[in-house]
Amino acid sequence: MVFDDTRYPNKRPEFKGKNGGGNLAKSVVSQIIGANVDYFAAVDFGRFTKIIDTLGKIEVDVPKTFDDYFYPVKGLENETCGKSAEEIADLHSKYSEFELEKQFTCRYEHLHFDRGLITIDGEAALKFVRSRHGDGDFGRSERQFAVLEAINKKLITLSAFSKEGNLLNTLFGMVKTDLSVNKIYEIYQILGEIGGYKVTKIHLSEDNTLIAKKGPQGQYILIPKAGINNYTEIQNIIQQVMPSN
Repeated sequence: MVFDDTRYPNKRPEFKGKNGGGNLAKSVVSQIIGANVDYFAAVDFGRFTKIIDTLGKIEVDVPKTFDDYFYPVKGLENETCGKSAEEIADLHSKYSEFELEKQFTCRYEHLHFDRGLITIDGEAALKFVRSRHGDGDFGRSERQFAVLEAINKKLITLSAFSKEGNLLNTLFGMVKTDLSVNKIYEIYQILGEIGGYKVTKIHLSEDNTLIAKKGPQGQYILIPKAGINNYTEIQNIIQQVMPSN
C-alpha cells in the first residue's frame, strides 16, 4: 500500500502520504462495485506469517487439490543448478521469460495441497496464497479468500474482539489500516456477535463479467466485458447477491 509520491507527483492529496495507497484502493474499488468502501487494511508478507503464528495456526478449507511445481525458493533466484556457462547461454538462445526459468528446476520447490480442511502455520499459509502456477489467478484468489475466512474464524474462536483480551492490540500493530482499535471495538458493539453473520462470496471471472487482455507491456489484465471503465454488469451482480438495506 506504499506508493512512491516522487514518481507520481500529480496524485490527488488524499492519495499521498502514509494512507495514500489505502485511500486510492478504496476509491478504485468503490468505483468498480458501486458502493462506498469505508476502511482499508493491508499487511505485508512478513507480518502475514507473524499474524497467523500469533494466532497459533489456522484451519483452512482448501477449495480444490492443486500442485505447484515452480514455487520459488528464496535465495536461489540466480542459482545455476549445476549448468555450465555454455549450457546457460544455449538455454537463453532457446527460451525466454518463464519458459527459461523452468529450465532451472533447483530454484523451485514442489507445493501440494489436498482439498479439504488442513491446519497450517504462517509459512505454509504464505506459500498457499502466493502460489501462482497451481491453478491460475482465479484459483489463487479463491485460496486467498479461504485463508481470510480461516483467520476470521480463528479470531472469533479466540474472542479477539473482546476488550478483555490483548490479542487485538497485538495484531493491530502488524496491520496497516485507517481503522483504530477503538473504532473496531465500536463496530463490534454495534454489530453484536460477529460469528452470527454470513459472509457472501462473489466471484468475478471470465465466466461472467470479465475478459482477459494483454496490456501495453504484454502484461495479463482483466477488463469488464462491457468495456473499459464500464462496471455496470459487475455492479448488477453485486446488487443481486448482496441483501438490500
